[in-house]
Amino acid sequence: MSAVDRLLKLRPLLACCVGFGAILACAEQLDWLYETEHRVNGQGIQERERAITDGLRTVLTRVSGLRILPTDNPEVDEAFRNASVYSLETAYLRSEPNQLGIDEAATDPSTREFRLLVKFSPTAIQSLIRESDLPIWSSHRPRVLLIVSIVSDHNRLIIGGLTEHPIQQVIQRTAKARGIEVSQPLMDLPDRSRLKEGTVAFDLAQEWQLLRRRYATDIVSTARIDPRELGSFRVWLNESRLEDKAPQLFDADSDLAAAEELVHRIANSLAARYSVQSTEDTSLHLSVRGIHTGTAYLSLLDYLARWEFIENVLLSRIEGGIMEFELRTGSTWDQLSSYLQNDRFLLPDKTRVEYRTDVRAYVWRGSN
Repeated sequence: MSAVDRLLKLRPLLACCVGFGAILACAEQLDWLYETEHRVNGQGIQERERAITDGLRTVLTRVSGLRILPTDNPEVDEAFRNASVYSLETAYLRSEPNQLGIDEAATDPSTREFRLLVKFSPTAIQSLIRESDLPIWSSHRPRVLLIVSIVSDHNRLIIGGLTEHPIQQVIQRTAKARGIEVSQPLMDLPDRSRLKEGTVAFDLAQEWQLLRRRYATDIVSTARIDPRELGSFRVWLNESRLEDKAPQLFDADSDLAAAEELVHRIANSLAARYSVQSTEDTSLHLSVRGIHTGTAYLSLLDYLARWEFIENVLLSRIEGGIMEFELRTGSTWDQLSSYLQNDRFLLPDKTRVEYRTDVRAYVWRGSN
């Protein structure tokens, strides 16, 4: 039974009294995590099965946060042998010639390439993740603004969001494969006044807050890609959530390989921070002040249900306007508090000192 199903069992307590609205999140819910698209040569069974298997590998990579899936996991191996079990629906689309950069007049319509869209079952995927003992990363994920400075034709420039450049294509393709939302600056007049090409990845920390507000992102990452001898490239990567850390430094064989590695490293950093082990081995106790109406109570339940790694929520105590919940989850408090800090619907209650050290006190700032 999913966490949502379990939480719904609590709703009859107040369902006759109230209605409730959706909670808006600061972090973005990526609805496309469980959808993949593949080029296929026709509509044959083998091509379809190959695409679904590749799609399952992509979805497991996105949801687990792992760059490389384990090769010795029997549950994962069995899933790949029966990948179609995890798909909800498939649909074929015929690619138009102009989408592929082909002269339409010179193309036989019967030879046009097909694309196969595959939608996987979130419930089935999450169940497989838990059975396989893989990490699970919530679909509510921080949004990343990536600022990349490169050398092109002996001039340094910053890749803008409207720039048509192969590096941008690599960034977006790799981000899609890893399950993160990456945007890039517009490089209009306001951006150009604060983003100096020579400073990227070194002393932009003072600008991070302004950039985060302007682009409504949670994280700002900056990168410098500098050419070296024999065609290699030196890369500096800085992340706004790691202000106390030195920039990451690595080499790549090409500028495109550098761009791909940049995204992988950002995804690895986010997954290490936010993904949790899927085994249900932890009980976290949360006390909440500020629940004054049935609407607020149900909104809180909806909010807790959004996190795929919370397996169960039990209301264990109500006293003096304070509700205490037991959360069954593989998460730790450090990980869960990172999610809560991003959304700011549940804030640490600094006015209270709990009577037990295993209880964390929060105040509800969501819908009332």
